[in-house]
Amino acid sequence: RMRKVNLVLLCFVVVSYPLMCSAFTTTSQIDKKLQNMFENHPGSRFSWLGADGTFSVKLARDYYMFMWQDTWMGTTAGNIRHPSGFTRNTAGTLKVTNSEPTTNLNYHWKLPWDGYPNGALLTPFFPQLWYWPAGGIVSNSNLSIISSCLQLSPNRQYAIPVSSTWTCISDFLDPSSWKIISNTDVYNYGNNVSWNMAVGTTDAEAHIYLMGVVQPTPSLWDQYSVISRYSQKDIAECNYTVQECFVYTKYPDKSVKGWSRDCNKEKLVKMFDQPSETSLTYNQYLKKWVTWRIPYLSYEVWVLTADQVTGPWTEQKVYQMPQDMTKWASLCYAPKEHPFLAKENELLVTMNCNNNITVIENIDWMYVPIPIRVTVTL
Repeated sequence: RMRKVNLVLLCFVVVSYPLMCSAFTTTSQIDKKLQNMFENHPGSRFSWLGADGTFSVKLARDYYMFMWQDTWMGTTAGNIRHPSGFTRNTAGTLKVTNSEPTTNLNYHWKLPWDGYPNGALLTPFFPQLWYWPAGGIVSNSNLSIISSCLQLSPNRQYAIPVSSTWTCISDFLDPSSWKIISNTDVYNYGNNVSWNMAVGTTDAEAHIYLMGVVQPTPSLWDQYSVISRYSQKDIAECNYTVQECFVYTKYPDKSVKGWSRDCNKEKLVKMFDQPSETSLTYNQYLKKWVTWRIPYLSYEVWVLTADQVTGPWTEQKVYQMPQDMTKWASLCYAPKEHPFLAKENELLVTMNCNNNITVIENIDWMYVPIPIRVTVTL
């Protein structure tokens, strides 16, 4: 049964800007039809069982791709998933017409050298590293994907970020046979800045925007959004070397902001608290830029809107996960929007929730995209 949440206008000022509340209200519910699509696994055949970090990109007319990060592979029997393989990134393609899927998801991964069906689509040159893809965009005849490049800690207990990396791909309609043209690192994590949160633009924009985070402390949860941009022409040519950042141009004086090739961490304008990856889109109905966040260790989804991509931003809560779901979820994260699945006055956002492998096996919505349909009233 669809769970519907009616939310009165609840707004907060984010960062140091003097902001007003957003001028719209929302009604939200889990879209069960879409949720069933993500939970519909192919039974005894070895395949995709669940993943996190869901982002989407339009590959061609009416043809779209979801891409995921850490992915469980395996089989299903009844309502029980049986994970037996694991890979760092996978994809799913489908056709969509008038915001409705017209095909089932077609899952994609690669066969690695040892013959086992658990290979990632995107892999760094060095085998001890891996990619978590975070966002992508098609420009001209190439697909550009931004990823975090990571490695295991010495005790093999957690991931250590190494860099953010652009991957340029041609012949991209079939992810199983992508032609990788180049991998280009954007920024070294040693400066506690990572450009891996979201990619966005509008048809009228001369630029493509890349959202990142600056970390005042080593904690991955102490992060604040920052923004940079590339020219459409450079991205179309897979030239990722000319990056401009939104900074205090007369730092340490913070009275003047603007775009600069000097992306020093201290000069970056911090926009809002951002605990995990998100998406960045321009919504024609709202006439605003839209991004998302889930406050750390909460079960709430918040939407942030702004007239300009540089802010100021306002935020409001649009969804509260019900208690019969929160009792199973140890962590929820990665809210990302998928405009091609939404009607004019809607926002369609997915999030992921995680727990131990036993919960993942037995709770069908765990560690798969949870689609939340948000209806907007102006």
